[in-house]
Amino acid sequence: QSADYEDDALDDNTEPFAKAVLVAVPTETFKLRGQVTHMLVNAYAYPFSSQKHTSLYGSAEWDVTSALVLAAGLEYRLADYDEDSVNPAIPDVDFPKDRNGNTDTFVGTLGATVNVTPSTAVQVAYSLEDVDSDVFTTFTRNAGTVSVSQEF
Repeated sequence: QSADYEDDALDDNTEPFAKAVLVAVPTETFKLRGQVTHMLVNAYAYPFSSQKHTSLYGSAEWDVTSALVLAAGLEYRLADYDEDSVNPAIPDVDFPKDRNGNTDTFVGTLGATVNVTPSTAVQVAYSLEDVDSDVFTTFTRNAGTVSVSQEF
């Protein structure tokens, strides 16, 4: 992957892309998934223009019945921020924390899907995200969702 910037103050950035996925289906009703990814992505933290992003993800899905599916997942993400991806003219005051550093994120998810009819499903999900960053805000976030889907 490469990032080419119109801003002459920024050097272009090249980073390898890699993704490996492993799916195991030990039984007809149980599925395991593992994934490793490394890539260059747009930065989530100002004033950085890009970040090296590496993630490890694992999940399990269990079809308890034809109407009920339970799922759980766990992910670790490492975002590497480098001062080289910032315009050198940006003053120190614009950096919330450090000019170089990492952001470590752990995300855990739990969910249940109820298939009310063959074309209607209700999904309930909960996620916990813990972010520890050298370059921007450190926080913990809890999120719950309820959704209804209808196929036509």
